[in-house]
Amino acid sequence: MDAIGNLTLQFLSSLERLSTLVSEANQNYERLEDLIDMNQSLLQALGVSHSSINRVCFLLSRFGIHAKLTGAGGGGCVLGFPRPDFDHDYNGITALLEEEGFSCWLTTVGGAGVACHQ
Repeated sequence: MDAIGNLTLQFLSSLERLSTLVSEANQNYERLEDLIDMNQSLLQALGVSHSSINRVCFLLSRFGIHAKLTGAGGGGCVLGFPRPDFDHDYNGITALLEEEGFSCWLTTVGGAGVACHQ
C-alpha cells in the first residue's frame, strides 16, 4: 500500500511538472506512463484487478495507451491515458473494446471541477 501511495505522489509531481515545463513534456509523459504501468501491476499483485480489467489494459496497450483500473477494482472501470498527440482513431478503438463486450466513454481531464452557482 505504501508503494501505491508513493506512486500517486510521484504521479502528481509529474503532472505538475508537465504543466509548467513544456520543454520536458516527452520525458514527463514517459514517466507518467511508467507510473501508470507500475500502479496497475501493484494493483494486480494485491488481487484487486480482474481478468476483464487486464484484458482492457492489454487491448489499449496495443495502441500505445497506458491504462489502469479505477475505483474499488474487481472489474469496474479502466482509465486509459493517451498522449495529447495520439493519432489513432478513437472510434476504431472503442469498436474493438465494444466487440469484446466492454462499454466505453471518451472523456477529458483538466476541467474546472465542481462549482457552486448561487
